[in-house]
Amino acid sequence: MKKPKALLITPNDSTFTRVDAKLLSESCELTTYNLMQSEGRLDYLLRILGIISEILLGGYQLIFVWFADYHAAVAVFLAKLLGLPCGVFIGGYDAVCYPELQMGVYCSPFRARFASFALKNCDLIISNHEALLDSSNTFYNPAGHSEGVYRLIKDLKTPAKVIYNALTVDVPDAELITQERRDVFLAVGTTPRYLDIFNKGLDLVAQMAVLLPERKFEIVGIDPKWQDEFVQLLGGELPENLTLRGYIPHSEVLALMRISRYYIQASISEGMPNALMEAMLMGCVPIGSNVAGIPTVIGDYGVVFDKRDAESLKQALIKATETELHPLEISKHVATNFSQERRGELLQQAVKELLK
Repeated sequence: MKKPKALLITPNDSTFTRVDAKLLSESCELTTYNLMQSEGRLDYLLRILGIISEILLGGYQLIFVWFADYHAAVAVFLAKLLGLPCGVFIGGYDAVCYPELQMGVYCSPFRARFASFALKNCDLIISNHEALLDSSNTFYNPAGHSEGVYRLIKDLKTPAKVIYNALTVDVPDAELITQERRDVFLAVGTTPRYLDIFNKGLDLVAQMAVLLPERKFEIVGIDPKWQDEFVQLLGGELPENLTLRGYIPHSEVLALMRISRYYIQASISEGMPNALMEAMLMGCVPIGSNVAGIPTVIGDYGVVFDKRDAESLKQALIKATETELHPLEISKHVATNFSQERRGELLQQAVKELLK
């Protein structure tokens, strides 16, 4: 049977969108269209305009779009005009609104209209976790903070399918993750904006270095231009037991994970963080906030803490040091439950549903 001709629109060329392109290619004759969003607004706008000719002239039978944003509205409008089935992936910032962190498409009424149009008029919403559909974040606010597209978009009735993220790196050999490890708590998070430091919980991690001076901590990903301001949060002096690093290549991040004993994911808002899955795949004992997909990924193979405060994280770190979990157990858990094969099978089902 001939594969349907499909288009996958992605905001950037990232590891997880490349994985999805590979998986969708198993059931579709796929073309990927990269919007190069990270290159700047002008490039992004020009590439959005390019979507018009790509869809009108491409002869596609099926359209997929990653993230509900400006570009998704354009793609969904054209798909609807041509009578083409269209699925929109949501993954995090398109399912939340945190004005104080300037995070989430729904913080801007103008941008929210585009995201809402896309999700109301597509044929299927594909979410990497159920929390992005309808949930309340009590980690950030004990009284609850509404999240999920069904809460944020009035009268949204589009059907949704939850398909968990898949690992984007290969399972390491056993000898690599059973080697001697540094007794270090590692945290990784990209910070193109200063406020990303708080969303990723890196401020909390830094506080742990002050509260637990006998332990070592390493934070990777804080842009050097934010580091002086970040140190001011700690009283103007970097603790001796805390190492700060800016961006480093992905291969070096994985190498750090393979030799670090613990990994902290203290985010305020997430979908299903790839960094957490990678750290666990490399055998780190995970400590994570009770947010969206974080406890789903950790399962019984780490420690989850429920409140965004220093004492809660401190107790979670102490508990993690008392665990007898073996790196191979942790790695096997993630490799088994978040494989590309599993995501691929569910994406194939999504393709069939859209083409019915």
